[in-house]
Amino acid sequence: MSKVDALAARLGCADPGGLRAPLASLADSPAERTPTVAADIGLADAVALPDPAFDWIYRSRKSAPVALPAPAQADRHRRSRGDRRDARGQLAVLLIVGLLLAVVGWIGWTSQHPVSAAVAAPVAHATVSGSGSLSYEIHPWQDYLTARIEAANTGNVGEAVKISAIWPQAGQAAITADRWVRLPYGAHRTVMFRTQAAPYQVEAFQASHSPGTVATAVIKKTFGEVHT
Repeated sequence: MSKVDALAARLGCADPGGLRAPLASLADSPAERTPTVAADIGLADAVALPDPAFDWIYRSRKSAPVALPAPAQADRHRRSRGDRRDARGQLAVLLIVGLLLAVVGWIGWTSQHPVSAAVAAPVAHATVSGSGSLSYEIHPWQDYLTARIEAANTGNVGEAVKISAIWPQAGQAAITADRWVRLPYGAHRTVMFRTQAAPYQVEAFQASHSPGTVATAVIKKTFGEVHT
């Protein structure tokens, strides 16, 4: 008997209006049993395919090469060494033949095309030529000896020249004056001199009738390109 029935029995005296039935309806209904059915579960119809991204998992490992017997391996090594020696020998022969052909071809080409002699570089030839005139100036406060020298570069290279004007003196050494000039290739220049002199030096120059050199030119160095 359930707990509701026991309670209803104890309260039977106080159940004039039929309260037992509603209380009895609140009792727990008997539990129903679920039948167990035996069934056979087979293999799934769909088989999972490997994902290409994980194909390396399913890739079969390469089988190791089958080792050859020791005599076979030794024979193969001997054949390989022999092949390499033959290849090296053939390469050496080809190189020697190619070198001989190149030498023969070069000799034939040089016999038909003789090499011309190298042109020698031009040699610097520095010369200077010119003419000049001597004179003097007399002033109340100072006398001067003057000269005008025309210098020309007749060489094939630029020249640095020291030009000296010479005034002869009667009864004593001549008076000279120097000037440095640069004469490029083919250039000419007028060089002017004006040297202070005492009255007796001007008189000695006037009294000198001996022929002499008006000026000298000394080439000290060359510069620039040498022309042919």
